[in-house]
Amino acid sequence: MRSSKLLSRVLLTTAATLVLYSCALFEPETRTECLKPDCTPIDAGSSGNHPAAGGGGGGGGHAGHDASLADASSHPDAGRDAASSPHDAGHDAATDAGRPDAAPLKCPALPCAPGSVCETSTGQCVQCLSDTDCSVSKPACDSATNTCVGCTNSAKHCGGSSPLCDASKQQCVQCLSDDNCTDPTAARCTAGSCQPCSNNTQCSHLSNLGVCDSSSGSGVCVQCTGSDYSACGMSAGGKKQVCNSTAKTCTTKEEGSAAPCAACVSDAQCGTGTACMQTKLNTTDTGSYCLWKQAATGTGAPNGSCVNVRPYTAAESSWKSVDGKTPAVCRSRSTTCQAMNDFSSKSCSGVDTSGDAECGVTAVDDGYCAPDSGGGFYCTVPCVSYLDCKVTQAGANMECQSQNLGGVFVSVCQFQ
Repeated sequence: MRSSKLLSRVLLTTAATLVLYSCALFEPETRTECLKPDCTPIDAGSSGNHPAAGGGGGGGGHAGHDASLADASSHPDAGRDAASSPHDAGHDAATDAGRPDAAPLKCPALPCAPGSVCETSTGQCVQCLSDTDCSVSKPACDSATNTCVGCTNSAKHCGGSSPLCDASKQQCVQCLSDDNCTDPTAARCTAGSCQPCSNNTQCSHLSNLGVCDSSSGSGVCVQCTGSDYSACGMSAGGKKQVCNSTAKTCTTKEEGSAAPCAACVSDAQCGTGTACMQTKLNTTDTGSYCLWKQAATGTGAPNGSCVNVRPYTAAESSWKSVDGKTPAVCRSRSTTCQAMNDFSSKSCSGVDTSGDAECGVTAVDDGYCAPDSGGGFYCTVPCVSYLDCKVTQAGANMECQSQNLGGVFVSVCQFQ
């Protein structure tokens, strides 16, 4: 019997401890003793409702029971702490990883998405670690940002028409400076592309092609132009040498050295008041020659009228000079400058079509072969009046005469 009572007390004490632990765990805010299974506090006066101790054995059991309850309930926190500490430690460890402020998992523990690789030193997924991680469109891996870019090295990533890497844009380009543009038609580097020049500085890196010529509408680096021929240097006589305005190359011809109706390569080669004009006979091109500008003034100049510069008595305003100028000029009415230059100075084979072809411009009917007083044959030119001929008979105005040349009478200028 005694053993049975002792066992009952142990069981009651254990039950009370479990109830207190449950209350402390789930309703710690009450901070009160709790014996009821639903954890509601026991009323202060409820102890009087318990039966009083009747016998020694019963009273001793209740007294031991109350003492146990008093010991257990007088320090509820101690019991709760002792019972709950192992649980709390495990609970905290299990839930830390799920907290918002917990450190995220990093690669390689957390696999990277397709198209990215793990930077193990930082545990971050990045686009690339080397060029092999990049595509053809962006073949270079920028080690500073671990991103794929157009290029980081000219030799490794660029070629063809875009051989250079623009480090600031990380893309392959045609040029980084004018020095990279070696084509005279595109010597200026603009936004990574070689374009036509717009000034001489952009041609300075090209040997012997230091002048930017925009006469055709698009800048081309050339040796010289009709107006910019300093590269041509000086002649032995100390005069400037001019540029061939058509070929854009230097010559040894001196500035201002060509007389009216002399062949020329530049306006600058012609004397004061004249220009190097691209001449025609009717519609046929007949070469470039210096002609008086009708507006030129001074001794021997037209002074506004071409009659004053015989034999170049016809005014012409539709021709252009080799440098693109369009002054009104004075020309011959019936022949070419070349035929006029051959007059009386160039010998020919005889009075026939073969002899005529030897005078003036080749394949152009601008001269004749005529006999002279000494028995030879020389070139002459057709005329309308003495004004079309060089002065050979001073004061007579008889230079233009009809003459039998091979059975045909034609008006030609007479020799002196």
